[in-house]
Amino acid sequence: TQCERIRERPDPHPYASIAKDELQALAVTDAAALFMGIRAETYIESLRWHLRATALSNKTGPLMIFSTRGAQGAGLEDDTDRDRFYTAYMDLAIEQLAADLGDPRADVESHASWLESQDYPENLREISGAAAEELRAEIALIQTEIGVANDA
Repeated sequence: TQCERIRERPDPHPYASIAKDELQALAVTDAAALFMGIRAETYIESLRWHLRATALSNKTGPLMIFSTRGAQGAGLEDDTDRDRFYTAYMDLAIEQLAADLGDPRADVESHASWLESQDYPENLREISGAAAEELRAEIALIQTEIGVANDA
């Protein structure tokens, strides 16, 4: 039996075909931020747009998209060990933040356990916890900047 996918909304989303410069203008205060995160060329740029999408929506969905799919097509700046460590810490921080914000999909423990099995330093959780707090502060700053109430 072949399953046929039925979507509630049109596929692809209208933002998927907008030129990047036009999308960027919308993304400052609109859900287009998620699409900018998907189109980003670097890990950091993608993370920033996903954080903005989280701040705008006041939901953890954009964080979880970033956590599960990563920066998608976006690459690391140099693809060095230092950059791979950074992304590992940030991925754990994003999981921690999503868990702190009440997302039941966040699985901090399995993510941290896997990283520890890969011989990451013992202070992995401490560093990632501090990074999670910085991400939370960034979200709060964006919400203050654009006037979105923080319900989390």
